Amino acid sequence: MSRWRDVLIAGLAVVVFGCASTPVPSGQVASASPWAAPSPSTGPVVGPTDVYVPQHTLTGPSMLAELRGVLVKEGRCLSGVTTHGEAYLLLWPRGYGVEGQGADLAVHDAAGNFVARVGGPLYVVGGEYGRHGDEASLARILVEPLPTDCERASYWLVSGE
Repeated sequence: MSRWRDVLIAGLAVVVFGCASTPVPSGQVASASPWAAPSPSTGPVVGPTDVYVPQHTLTGPSMLAELRGVLVKEGRCLSGVTTHGEAYLLLWPRGYGVEGQGADLAVHDAAGNFVARVGGPLYVVGGEYGRHGDEASLARILVEPLPTDCERASYWLVSGE
């Protein structure tokens, strides 16, 4: 009886610990949980018209600071709110977009891979870029101008690396 109990416990440990999330390598984005990620689509994603996804044109070496928090929809803009309560308007690499409607919005990268879901955990790398009042420098790196209703006190340039 003891042997079967040990085998059962060992099997349960493999299931429980084998399903735990693994660390995300530096420079990559990840979903909050492997169960929350929708199936990836192919190619760039086109988002709903009521959500603005600012995309930047920067490529090559980039900042690799971590931003951990929650993805939040404020009006028609997506922000990352850190565990310390700091909010940043997220400036995504070219090709990133959103899918879904209402509260069920998910961000995907240019290849269609899941990045984050509104209301869910957020982990991206990049760095703080500009401040409110410095929209001229933002305009030089954005694919489209930043709408005034998306201007924030702080901006986070998400790395595509």
